[in-house]
Amino acid sequence: MPILLSQRLALFQFLLNEFGFSKFDDVRNRFREIELDGSAPGNSLYYQNLASSVRFAAGKFQQYDENLIAHLNAINRLRPRPIRLKYYQYFSLMFTEYYVDRYLEDRFDLLEALNRFLASSPQSGIRELPPYSEEDLNKLAYWNATGSGKTFITHINILQVRHYAKLHGASFKNLLLLTPSEDMSKQHLEELVQSGIPAHYYWDEKESLSVKVIDIHKIREFASGEGVTVPLAEFERNNAIFVDEGHKGDSKEDSQWREVRNTLSERGFAFEYSATFGQIRDEDLQNDYAKCIVFDYSYGNFYKDGYGKDYWIHNLSDDNLLEGVRERQYLLQNLLLFLQQKLYYTTHREELQPYNIEDPLLIFVGTSVEPKAKGAQAEENKEVISDVKKVLDFFRDMFSQRSQYVTWIDDLRENRDTALFAKDYWPRFEYLFRQFRSSDAIYDACLKAMFHTSAPDGIELFTLRNAEGEIGVKVKNADHYFALIYIGDTSSFKTPLESAYEFKKDVTSPSLFQSLSDAQKNPVNILIGARKFIEGWNNYRVSSIGLINFGRSKGSQIIQLFGRGVRLWGKENSLKRSAGQPNTPLHLEIVETLNIFGLRADYMRRFKEDLEREGIKTIKKQFVFPIKVREDLDELKLYTLERDDSKPPFETTEVFALAVEPSIKIRLDIAPRKFLARAGEGDVVTEVETVQFKLSGDQLHLVNWQDVYLKLLSFKHDRKFTNLQIQRENLKALLEGLDYQIISDRELVIRSLSDVEKVQKLALEVLKRYTERFYRRRQQQYDGEQLKSTVLNKENPNLKEITWQVEIRTTDESGNELRDIRAVLEQIEQLTKDPQYPELFKDKRFLLNAWVDAHLYQPLLKDEEQQTSVPTLEQIKPPGLNRGEDLFVEDLKNFISGQKHRYPNYDFYLLRNMSRGVGFGFYFMSGGFYPDFMLWIKEKNSEKQYLSFIDPHGLRNERDGWNSEKITLHKRIKEIEKRLGNQNLVLNSFILQPPPGFRDAAIDRWRRDDDPLNQIDVHKYARTRNVFEIPTEGNRTGPGSYLDLIIKRILGVAETDY
Repeated sequence: MPILLSQRLALFQFLLNEFGFSKFDDVRNRFREIELDGSAPGNSLYYQNLASSVRFAAGKFQQYDENLIAHLNAINRLRPRPIRLKYYQYFSLMFTEYYVDRYLEDRFDLLEALNRFLASSPQSGIRELPPYSEEDLNKLAYWNATGSGKTFITHINILQVRHYAKLHGASFKNLLLLTPSEDMSKQHLEELVQSGIPAHYYWDEKESLSVKVIDIHKIREFASGEGVTVPLAEFERNNAIFVDEGHKGDSKEDSQWREVRNTLSERGFAFEYSATFGQIRDEDLQNDYAKCIVFDYSYGNFYKDGYGKDYWIHNLSDDNLLEGVRERQYLLQNLLLFLQQKLYYTTHREELQPYNIEDPLLIFVGTSVEPKAKGAQAEENKEVISDVKKVLDFFRDMFSQRSQYVTWIDDLRENRDTALFAKDYWPRFEYLFRQFRSSDAIYDACLKAMFHTSAPDGIELFTLRNAEGEIGVKVKNADHYFALIYIGDTSSFKTPLESAYEFKKDVTSPSLFQSLSDAQKNPVNILIGARKFIEGWNNYRVSSIGLINFGRSKGSQIIQLFGRGVRLWGKENSLKRSAGQPNTPLHLEIVETLNIFGLRADYMRRFKEDLEREGIKTIKKQFVFPIKVREDLDELKLYTLERDDSKPPFETTEVFALAVEPSIKIRLDIAPRKFLARAGEGDVVTEVETVQFKLSGDQLHLVNWQDVYLKLLSFKHDRKFTNLQIQRENLKALLEGLDYQIISDRELVIRSLSDVEKVQKLALEVLKRYTERFYRRRQQQYDGEQLKSTVLNKENPNLKEITWQVEIRTTDESGNELRDIRAVLEQIEQLTKDPQYPELFKDKRFLLNAWVDAHLYQPLLKDEEQQTSVPTLEQIKPPGLNRGEDLFVEDLKNFISGQKHRYPNYDFYLLRNMSRGVGFGFYFMSGGFYPDFMLWIKEKNSEKQYLSFIDPHGLRNERDGWNSEKITLHKRIKEIEKRLGNQNLVLNSFILQPPPGFRDAAIDRWRRDDDPLNQIDVHKYARTRNVFEIPTEGNRTGPGSYLDLIIKRILGVAETDY
């Protein structure tokens, strides 16, 4: 098997070594949760933790870090929502700082260092590369997955070039941004404006110092371009160029791109950006990029870090021949997956707002239909038109053959053998099938949600006079288009279809394609498009992709297509998927998953092969395990809490003003931390000596209060504090009246303009934290007043129709079927068929389950990390028990069996609490806290029962220390108990810190307002706040154990141990 480009990245590996890393995973594991925020004072956390590890002068590194912070602030200056650099963006740019500085300072020294590295590399793929020459040094490439934010890297690269050209006296005639199309040129210009970087089209002002943007097809000696063209000879050879998607996947086109690139930057410098370097097959070209790629953040790495949507690809094999009726049944099943996404989005639109999910869009993608085609192109035209016709025929057939389609839906709902690939599809429809009582209802929902009709009567096609190449598709007599055909030459497309479909003209509608991103204005749900629109298409709606004839040898476009589909804004614009994380809506994965299918096996095979070159695993198998609730649940009459939904949400209640609340204390800790790796201990935090201070009156006079006010309003808007009033004229007095302390390694003394900027940032940060705490407290008080107690039953969301979904990877990273995987799949499949289900899980060692008789249902699966007997198990939904949760369940089981004789008058019951959208949570609208378990201790001879909310996730990431709302809930819950007025219900809450314990979470170093010298033992101090440590070993369930102490506290037994 040939060596992949990812295994030959010499420059990337060289730069990793210079910064003290041996491999990329070292960077990922240590820094992936850190972002660069330009508003934070001082050097970044990256610098603080790496200064002693780099293999060059630490002073240089500090300057590079300060440069990046300055560049980030520069491109954020005009943005209402500042960009924060992800770790991979930071290191891409940091490596650039190092390289460009060293290149312009002494390129021959750099050349020698690179060749020494090549010769001594332990990796054969790097060692066997041709040596670097001087001509190799003036180009850098960035391998970034689509959607990973390479635009920001480009913009900061521009600022880096300007900085180092000035520093080293280098001269570049032009800063040229080369794009693959006119549309992309326009998009780049708009984005440069947002970053405050002066830019214009090249021909508008050729002698300016601004960035000049040009479509590379307009450079005459590259290719004949329409409209304005520029001869290559017009350019001098000392340009700094920035090439967007230079690699095209076509060897002829690649060589032309390289020729232009090399000519323009012969005595200058080239930066190149692409998501598709992995598709390079030419050895010389691969060598070229192996020596200039700065950072590899291709899609495999992007996905592994949790960025972008998940994906599900239905892989047809050559044995799966889909023709005629079976083809339409297959299309229906995939259309239903899209319907499920559409209905989930529509039903949960408000709940999904924090996750920035956009209205789902189904696209069918094929090659362009070219005018006056001959030979192979003419044959390809016929194939594309034939496939598009299959899609249109499917729509028409679905409208006219209702009973057949309802039967197919019913086959799938009932998981019958007559459904196609039922084992693959049926587990994916839990949400859709739960929403409707009949298959007829699903069919009707499909008509309404996707086709804008309730009584279809055929389809009509309209050519749009105002939009070249666009054909709108609507149901006869419907008000809106439901689909858009956009595949190239409309006349070549129409002619073969006119005998089957009537074409009309639409002389008024604007372009449907241009407005696809705005689902409010454009009701189109389905796009049947040519692959030409993939490049640079800025749309986040794509949620399902059907491959029609895509053409041969287009791997780079396949990767771009895939990248467009998996793009995701994510919560707080994090780009990350949130499904499966704590406190997220149930079934969020429906709209955070890209579904992919194809009409023919050869389409899917090519698609799969090209994805595998990017490290993307494609074949997964899903199993569903229903839960079984104990039959005597109704007889137990267990009380639980519910929110009174008749009351309005807090944010719609009366407006109130931001004011001083003396009981709120703010501690802003900006003291540096250093992470030291110690064998066997992981990263250990060490602290420096600190001082505490408030901003003085003189310092506050230096603050730009208008700027603080506007940013505070933006913060309020982002947090959706709609009923909070902030008054500009009161901000200074408000800050002076707050109880806050800034903790730093030194006092803030004003010596320069940068110190004034720090005052500004600190004042804003204190006010933001106070505003959030102030609003949350009001919200918590309101939410607590809306609670009521009720008897738990099987309709409770924690119990109703809950299923476990287990996803198994069946191939290796090269797409080969794993050894013995079929036996593993058969063994899992037999679990649900066994008549002893779910009791057989009690002693099962194959798919691990946390069995405790007190739990109200079974099975109770452990998470992926603990399922060591199935190493290719990739995901369990909802998330299985993590190590801390599993320890608690195991300890409770042992406590009940070993210590229940000490509590003969009580029964114990446990229920795992689901996350947001299903389970019970506190602070409902404000981010929420959903404790992992509810524990009932019920008196046998009375109605009295003790309900405790227990969370064993620990406190490692709590920024508020002992003031964390998770901790202070133990006091607030007593207020809720009193307000409920249920004499038979006692409420408590507890936090459990799992191993390795308090020290790992730095809890022993948290500052204490009532014990400033930390004189009280941390365990005793924690217990006064209902926080307990689960010990790694020793007494975990006997007398005096953490569980024994918790039970005593719940029941009000004398606590002599404290």
